Order: sequence, then structure tokens, then C-alpha cells
Amino acid sequence: MTKLIDSNIFESMLYKSYSFLIDDYGFSINKNGDYDYTASTQNIRLRIFVEHLTLVTNLVPIGDEASKLLRINITPRSIGVTTICEYFDPSLHYGVEMIDKKEFVQNIPVELERRAKLLKKYCGNMLQGDFSDWSGLVKYIFDMGRK
Repeated sequence: MTKLIDSNIFESMLYKSYSFLIDDYGFSINKNGDYDYTASTQNIRLRIFVEHLTLVTNLVPIGDEASKLLRINITPRSIGVTTICEYFDPSLHYGVEMIDKKEFVQNIPVELERRAKLLKKYCGNMLQGDFSDWSGLVKYIFDMGRK
């Protein structure tokens, strides 16, 4: 099996790819474990972690924004960044960059950078704490599951 990148390299690459969150949106990034980080503000949390040699990037409203959604019966659950981006751009068909086609092993350094670019391109409003599109996103996910 392909070896996972060193955790120090992962951390360095994560900060390089996601520095715009700190610089442009005032996020703080916290380390939860060697391959597990949380970037957050008072209204949004982005979790970036590796599980089974797969990069997972999930976004969830928190704080006042989560409360606003709950008041209109919308659960502020964690949703994958690529799913959010595909909602905003239906022509986007995200293909994961693999190291090994025989095993499901992602190219983590490439995926870190690709997902950061998608987040920056499509999720600017959410990164600012605007979740007015969240109900449409939840409906989109529900409809995808019914197909």
C-alpha cells in the first residue's frame, strides 16, 4: 500500500493551500490530530482530515447561522466541499486525483490544493457566513439521493 505523506508535510501543505481562509476571511486553523484540522470562524467550521488514505473536507454552519437554519427547520449538517461546489456549478464533475488506480489511494497533496481552489471559487458567500443557499443545497443533496 502507498505510504501516506508525512504529517509535517501535510500540515505545511494545508496551511499553504488554505491560508486564504485566515487572510481573507479571518478563520483560525486548529490541529486536532496529525491529519485532522479544523478551520473556523464563529459561524462556520471547515474540517479537513485524512481517513483511510482519503482526504475529507466538510463544511458546516455553526453558531448564530446554525440557529437561523434550525428556526426554519433546516439541519445545519456537515456537507462535503465538492458537493457544495457541484451544487453551485452543475457542470463541475469532480474527479479525485489518485496515486494508485488499483487501490483507492488519493494523491493527498494534489487534493488539498484542488479543494482549496474550489472552496475559494465557489464558497465565498458561505465563508463570509452567508448560508442563504443552504436550503437549496440540502434539497439538491436530497434529490441526488433519490436518483
